[in-house]
Amino acid sequence: MKNLIKTANYVSFKTKLGEFLANVYVNKITKKEHIVLFKGNIINKKNILTRIHSCCITSEVLHNTNCECQEQLDKALKEIQKTNGLLLYMDQEGRGIGLGPKLRAYELQEKGLNSAEANIAVGAKIDEREYSDAIEILKDLKVASLNLLTNNPDKVNQLKKAGVKVCEVTPHVIQDDKFKNYYEMKNLKLGHHIDISKYFSNKTQTA
Repeated sequence: MKNLIKTANYVSFKTKLGEFLANVYVNKITKKEHIVLFKGNIINKKNILTRIHSCCITSEVLHNTNCECQEQLDKALKEIQKTNGLLLYMDQEGRGIGLGPKLRAYELQEKGLNSAEANIAVGAKIDEREYSDAIEILKDLKVASLNLLTNNPDKVNQLKKAGVKVCEVTPHVIQDDKFKNYYEMKNLKLGHHIDISKYFSNKTQTA
């Protein structure tokens, strides 16, 4: 591997949602740590159910309700338990802007900005993420092709440009009307293609 090192052999990793095998990859330059969880035989296998998930301490540890990251993580792990697959838990807090700027953006969201506008207001891009570490991990794992759980076309495009075979893209939507406005914002500002009418009621939500 060019920039990453594995920290250990794969170990049994028991969770409330089932048991996985786990390892950590560390970027030698940035020191970012990425967790890999998988179930089943994925080496040289095609159409592996895969979730590349950016860490979200605010929701997944501290239970902040500004986003649906906790729900998306749980849903992905449940799906992987049912069908086998792979989760890359990437050190990319706040769409890659980091925890400090993310909290400053939260302050602006309290004043009425959406998360995309708030990121720009604190001097960041709407989405700072790039997926070179995830791509390197996938190649090291020798996954032949992916069924990618995502709503993000930029993620799909970055993987494909790097030679990762994405044979299927499965929407990863949390069907709770409290997230309707959030998904509408992602469609508008991040270029997502979530069918709002398919997943949500016509009730108007408070921003």
